[in-house]
Amino acid sequence: MEDSVSLPVGTPYAAGWLHFYHTNGIEIKGNSFINNKSTSARVLGVYSALTTISTDDLPNPNPEKISYTPEMCKNIVFKNNFIQGFNNKFVGRIIYLQGRNVENVDYFIRNVRINSNEFIDCYDYQTTDVDSSSNIVFADRVRELSISNNYCNSLRRLLQAYSCVNLSINENKVIKANYIALHLTDCSVVNVSQNYFDEFRVCMYIRGTERIKLLGNSLVGGKGDISDQYGSCIAISKSSNLIIKNNDLLGNTNRLLGVFIYGASIRGIVKDNLVRGYRQGIVISSDSSGIKNDIY
Repeated sequence: MEDSVSLPVGTPYAAGWLHFYHTNGIEIKGNSFINNKSTSARVLGVYSALTTISTDDLPNPNPEKISYTPEMCKNIVFKNNFIQGFNNKFVGRIIYLQGRNVENVDYFIRNVRINSNEFIDCYDYQTTDVDSSSNIVFADRVRELSISNNYCNSLRRLLQAYSCVNLSINENKVIKANYIALHLTDCSVVNVSQNYFDEFRVCMYIRGTERIKLLGNSLVGGKGDISDQYGSCIAISKSSNLIIKNNDLLGNTNRLLGVFIYGASIRGIVKDNLVRGYRQGIVISSDSSGIKNDIY
């Protein structure tokens, strides 16, 4: 499939090629999605609608909208696909997974596998704002999300996730993440293992997240020139129950921190990590507690 549709004006939820609502069992395997335009939309969107209309109102151009309990998608596989040129700076989401919160109840998309794909040229280098262009995956309220064995070259983020549970990000190779390779907020049960990241401004920014394992990752060539807020290779704030072990952090600037744990984070261990090329290797703020930092 070549030359994507353009981004519709004012209708971002309609942007893209593949859309699934209320679907159980989606397999997208072995395809090529190639975009040669500057107006690329997203490849895949998975949603649930918040409102519906009655069948009697179908002929009505302005039907009454009826609220209902969302029916979330589940059992989604996106595997062995080739994606190139999805670099629209206004879209920002190549794969878009949108759960819902209705009356303070979370409704999760369930069991998503994004494995063994190749993402090439998915960043707009014409923009002057590094916080623009394409995330490979955007996930909001997803439970059991696996992102593994993918190759990415030229992107904004591999993953931006909010309020997700059971995240596994394993054995990916990510080159030239022009903003933050992994950006997680308010998640729980996160395993990031055996990944290779090369050339990034910040590799991981994790906030408000509990039960985090960062194991055996190689993080090479951090630039860290976004702002003071992101002045480290791995930044973890307001989080708990951390295990950070056997990671290699090989920086190329002496201005930054290797691992920075702050924001009253609690409970954890930082052990057997190799940190070189950073101003300081591992820094734990004075307002954080119960975090053991072994000599590395």
